[in-house]
Amino acid sequence: MSSKIYRGQVYFTDLGQRIGSEQSGMRPVIIVQNDTGNRHSSTVIVVPITSQIKKEEMPTHIKLNNDFGLDEISMALCEQIDTIDKQRLFSYIGLVSMSDLQRIDHALEVSLGLTRDLNLQHVEVHKPICHKHAEQKDSEDEMILCLCPTCASQFYNSPDHIIRRVNPLQTDKEDCTYCDVRKGYDYKIITKKKRLGDDSV
Repeated sequence: MSSKIYRGQVYFTDLGQRIGSEQSGMRPVIIVQNDTGNRHSSTVIVVPITSQIKKEEMPTHIKLNNDFGLDEISMALCEQIDTIDKQRLFSYIGLVSMSDLQRIDHALEVSLGLTRDLNLQHVEVHKPICHKHAEQKDSEDEMILCLCPTCASQFYNSPDHIIRRVNPLQTDKEDCTYCDVRKGYDYKIITKKKRLGDDSV
């Protein structure tokens, strides 16, 4: 391992034994910690990479080409941020492009709840069939998402969204569309659009 570690570099590492859906074992990771921390800390913050391309529509899944050292097209799982000791970093693989790093940064913002729009452009949006007030018809979009309690709370706490259960009697839980880690129920999400002349933040 190189003595100098920089943000955006990809290393082969051993994440050890984990449980459930956690990424484990020998695999590549992307360094996402700032370079000041990379210089002075004994640990680094990383995002695991998998060669299994699943749920590309998820805002925290970033598809990566194999043009910087990976053996095959892979995916960065930005919902599984991890802090590991530098001693876990083995061979250097390469450096992701600036455009890929920007996409990873945005996915990290979504994963950590640092963006107001929750990056919902990756989810199919359907125009509402009807609304309580006809004048609001062109100011809102709605979609159906399966959400765990943690991810649902982000919408409940957002001033830009209205959230309600599709079927309050639903008992069978499914994988959360947003985090793909926990299980939850189907929710209708209504995204409010700012009206012309509305200067509220």
